Amino acid sequence: WALWDASIAWLNPPPPETVETDRVTSGLIVYYPITDISNGIIEDLSGIEPALDLTITGEGVEAIDGRNGIKITASSDIRTAEPPMRLYDAITATNEFTLEVLCAPASVTQSGPARIVSYSENPTSRNFTLGPQGTELHMRIRTSDSSISDNGLPESKALDVVTLDES
Repeated sequence: WALWDASIAWLNPPPPETVETDRVTSGLIVYYPITDISNGIIEDLSGIEPALDLTITGEGVEAIDGRNGIKITASSDIRTAEPPMRLYDAITATNEFTLEVLCAPASVTQSGPARIVSYSENPTSRNFTLGPQGTELHMRIRTSDSSISDNGLPESKALDVVTLDES
């Protein structure tokens, strides 16, 4: 997977402002434009302190030449050093969030879903996960609804137009 940009915003308060591209630009809880990973860190540039920087561990994360982004080529771990309570507090205060991720698959044969973005205590108790399953993009979200498991199942198909030119 290649990941260029990721941000999470809460919807109220304040109301999000958008730019011509309709990207959310205010009310960001975290923002990772992925401009430099040379120090093994992806900086949170939301402007909120303390920053929720991500630490990269593992050998499978590479910078993409000429672009702001990373290519994940092997099992790797990219996470905050401490639990991101700011994220939890903002989402639970409104029970709403917006997740925006710009990414492209290297393969459509991954199963799982393979995690692109996940906010979880561990692999089986997640708050939310966005990831591909074949050519579909799935979202798992844990809620207070008793019919939803702690793993966010059943999941929702977020998108089914993932295409890949393997030529």
